[in-house]
Amino acid sequence: MSIKLKIVLLLIAFAVVPVLLMGLIVFPRERDSIIALRLAQLNNIADLKKDRIETFFHERTADIMSVRNMMSVEDNLPLIVRYSDRRSSPWYAAAKKELDSRLKPLQKNYGYLDVMLLDPRGNVVYESDPVYAHGPAVSLPELGANAKVDGGVSFSDIYLDKKGRFVITGIAPLTGPSGTLLGSVVFEIDMGPVYDFIRNTTGLGNTGEALIARKQDDGVLFLSPLQDNPAAALRKQISFQEQKAFPVQKAVMGENGSGISVDYTGREVLAAWRSIPLLRWGLVTKIDTSEAFEPVARLKVLLITVELILLVLGISAAVAVAKGVTSPIVALQKGAEIIGRGNLDHRVATKANDEVGRLSRAFDAMTDNLRRAINDYKETSDALRLSEREFRTLFELSAVGEVQADAATGRILRANRRYCEITGYPEQELRSMTFADVVHPEDRERDMDGFRNVLRGKTDTWEIEKRYVRKDGRTIWVNLSGTVLRDEEGRPLHTTAVIQDITGRREAEEALRKAKERFEILSETAGRLLASDRPHEIVRSLCRNVMVHLDCHVFFNYLADEKVGRLHLNAFEGIPDEAADRIEWLEYGSAVCGCAARDSVRIICDNIQETPDPRTDLVKSFGITAYACHPLLSGGRVIGTLSFGSRSRNGFSDEDLSIMKTVADQVAIAMERIRLLESERLRTVELEALNRDLEAFAYSVSHDLRTPLRSIDGFSLALLEDYADRLDANGRDYLERVRAATHRMGFLIDDILKLSRVTRAEMKRESVDLSGIARDILRRLAEAYPERSVTVKIQQGILANGDGRLLTVMLENLLGNAWKFTRKSEHARVEFGLLQADGGRVYFVRDNGEGFDMAYAGKLFQPFQRLHDAADFPGTGIGLATVKKIIERHGGRVWIEGEVGRGTNVFFTLG
Repeated sequence: MSIKLKIVLLLIAFAVVPVLLMGLIVFPRERDSIIALRLAQLNNIADLKKDRIETFFHERTADIMSVRNMMSVEDNLPLIVRYSDRRSSPWYAAAKKELDSRLKPLQKNYGYLDVMLLDPRGNVVYESDPVYAHGPAVSLPELGANAKVDGGVSFSDIYLDKKGRFVITGIAPLTGPSGTLLGSVVFEIDMGPVYDFIRNTTGLGNTGEALIARKQDDGVLFLSPLQDNPAAALRKQISFQEQKAFPVQKAVMGENGSGISVDYTGREVLAAWRSIPLLRWGLVTKIDTSEAFEPVARLKVLLITVELILLVLGISAAVAVAKGVTSPIVALQKGAEIIGRGNLDHRVATKANDEVGRLSRAFDAMTDNLRRAINDYKETSDALRLSEREFRTLFELSAVGEVQADAATGRILRANRRYCEITGYPEQELRSMTFADVVHPEDRERDMDGFRNVLRGKTDTWEIEKRYVRKDGRTIWVNLSGTVLRDEEGRPLHTTAVIQDITGRREAEEALRKAKERFEILSETAGRLLASDRPHEIVRSLCRNVMVHLDCHVFFNYLADEKVGRLHLNAFEGIPDEAADRIEWLEYGSAVCGCAARDSVRIICDNIQETPDPRTDLVKSFGITAYACHPLLSGGRVIGTLSFGSRSRNGFSDEDLSIMKTVADQVAIAMERIRLLESERLRTVELEALNRDLEAFAYSVSHDLRTPLRSIDGFSLALLEDYADRLDANGRDYLERVRAATHRMGFLIDDILKLSRVTRAEMKRESVDLSGIARDILRRLAEAYPERSVTVKIQQGILANGDGRLLTVMLENLLGNAWKFTRKSEHARVEFGLLQADGGRVYFVRDNGEGFDMAYAGKLFQPFQRLHDAADFPGTGIGLATVKKIIERHGGRVWIEGEVGRGTNVFFTLG
């Protein structure tokens, strides 16, 4: 190519290339900027929608768990299950009324379609809205069988109910105190609000769309209406083998990400996808690239137009300039070609005094210097090549990061493979940076102090632990050991540093420190609360430590005042006293704390300054941005609330919430412990007074009543013996009846005294062989009534923990009744045994005797209550009352079932 042509091209290049380069730089950057901006918007929208969906279902989970934890549900579900086939039973009616009072308002107030309770087999035994028509896709028995065994909440797939609404079902198992499954709590949830939020395209442009889907078989099933197909929900499905809908395929497979891809219609889109593990869903937000890149297309047209104009102008100017420059250079070109072919003795000097002449003479001087340099280079090049190869090999293969930097500027000269892995930058990019560019901004000054000491000659080595910011934005910890290489005069030339990644060690140390601090706080809190007899007075000092640990700025502790039916502010921190005076009393259902106390649920509020939730207005006025309120629960009863708030954070981590809950539970336990101690003290005083009254009553019965009875019986006997000849048959019959009545009165007095002793006797618990006691009792009955033929069945090996003397009295009464009421049975049978029911041990005494009408079952355990004629079956009516007292003293309960003419079953438990 001629010099003339080169000049022409050079001038054209000077005119056109800058604009071209600017286009090549600006266009990709603009395109990348738009992609990054759009992807950031899509990611933010996807994260927002994911958070809203998860928040929606976390709130549903909290509602389900609150119902599962209701004492009324736990108490009444077994009754509903037991009497589900006898719904006219008063037990069933009472249980259903209690459940309706708690569950129907919950369903209506929070917009649930139905709240149901299932028995352990999955059958529906209760519905808050019996007229609601379930969809064909829900299988409640299957839901009950598949409920999480760990006690959590699980959600079904979306389905259509009979009214064409999209519905999802949440279920949680309900277990008794011993861990036995009592049934399940089921909520049917309308998906309409979720779909409305998902279909909101704010910020997504004209072609934007958001959708949800789940994995089904070997493909994707769309769960929400689509922009191109509003009827696609639960109908449209795409196989994983189809070359489209890549974002939603990745989302349902559990991946999170964003980028350019192809949607379900085959169009190219910018998309962000998120996995929602709680519901096994995938979420996608997207926008067509044709809309996203419209500004880039306009910029491209503008750049091409400018390039064409500058090209025409540059060519015209270049041709004119080239004509006056090329001629003097031709001679110089030919001489340079001769020298270039290796003839270093050739001279190209001219006599011209212009720039070209001086250039020709400089060529000759350069040729002489080049000849000498070539000779020196040949001697040293081989040795340098070998040394460089050895150094480079050791440098690259080092197991730790190594980097060299210019001592004067800090610019990185070279970096090995391991250093590039640590920082995330390729070596070529590192060479355009300084060593300080990868250091965390907060550590740069400390790092530069050590480097300055090296430059000043105070030391030739230094070591430091500091943070790097990788190219991907992640912060890591490194240990750096550096040294400096100086010239012969001691001036620093470059530094060499060895770097080790110690992120894992520092994270482990930080985690250990936090765990230790958390343990110390919780340990101190528990210790001081349990050691104090007035825990409500030390809550403020304890919660200050928790606030510091959680980076919180306020806390409030309200206690329930049952007399006035409101919450009273017990302790607080972070607001002025005059502000605290205004909120000293709080109504149930008012603000966040009042709602948490009313509903017995934890309430978590994020981004408070942006939320429209009216419950947060009070804390919002204090400048709080994140707030969490925990109810203080004792035996299912709300005794107050404990809440923490921050003015610098928009939310709390799961670990923060766990610490808050633990502290709240400790405060509740300590306050309940004091309440129980006080209640136990009062109960002890009452029991002592009652025992004194019983002692006086027993003394009166034993002494004051027996004396006149003995007189009546004695004088009646004297009349019969001494005046028998003067009395007719009616007179003797009357006296016999008087004597029989006195004897019956004596038996009543004896039974009353026995009942009194059962109530007052001190219990001594031990292992008792109930089977052995039953055998002894029935053996004695058989010996006392040899004329009776009774079939006896006693289950072997039945043991219980209790007072042996009282349990013997209890069995004597139950087995004695069974023996007595089978007197008229042709094939009398008495049975004692044990069965498992509702997760516990239930003992029973069964007979095939007279039985009774269940309408009068409630009277049988009351003293002196009898259902049979004393002439047929003698007794005082004290026996079953005594049985009930003994079983209640053992922490158990007793009930009876029977049918006239078909026998009686007495069931009892022992705590």
